[in-house]
Amino acid sequence: MHREFTVVTPDEPISEAWRNMTGFGFRGFPVVRMDQTVIGVITREDVLKRGYVRFERESQSIKTPSTVQMVMSTPAVTVDEDDSVRAAAKIFMRRDISMLPVLKDGRLSGVMDRRDVLKVCGRLIAVE
Repeated sequence: MHREFTVVTPDEPISEAWRNMTGFGFRGFPVVRMDQTVIGVITREDVLKRGYVRFERESQSIKTPSTVQMVMSTPAVTVDEDDSVRAAAKIFMRRDISMLPVLKDGRLSGVMDRRDVLKVCGRLIAVE
């Protein structure tokens, strides 16, 4: 799990979220309220599937830009800090997703991706 992560808010412009995804090399971000409650997830696939591929050309004259809440996936699929890596791996496989927000006491405490699970599996194989 990564304890340093980037989040977006539901009222953030999609164009800004996209620039951050591509700039940081992430496939998506948790969408949170001010109190760090996770309300959804936005991924590159969400943006592309919903046809927001021209947001880079949004005119400055547009008073209400397209926002994250328009394309985010809800409810967010999450895991708890106390859940096992096996439980997270099952979610990744069943849901075919690439990122899971990790919660502690109902608040975002980290982000886990498929590579994190593979690293644990690699360590287990090395022990055998």
